[in-house]
Amino acid sequence: MIFRRQLFKHIFHKSVWIKCPEERKHMIAYIEKKKLLIGLTKQEVIQKLGDECNDSNSDLWSYYVGLKSVIGNKIYFFIYFNKEGLVYQTLRS
Repeated sequence: MIFRRQLFKHIFHKSVWIKCPEERKHMIAYIEKKKLLIGLTKQEVIQKLGDECNDSNSDLWSYYVGLKSVIGNKIYFFIYFNKEGLVYQTLRS
């Protein structure tokens, strides 16, 4: 049962992403590995990850994903858009 709970925790779930920002750090690897955001428009990213006051005119968006355990620094998930307004890269800090 514990193994299943840990496995479940590392899969992207929109409801968990939106309601529990501290759990996002566990989902980032899955999002990047499956390339869930690559090719999406800004509106589609908002539908998937929610709106966190990112500027719709900016080609770089960020989402808070938690704190580094040792230092306590904030971790962010960055989303890069190309000239056509589509996601071409994601990066975690």
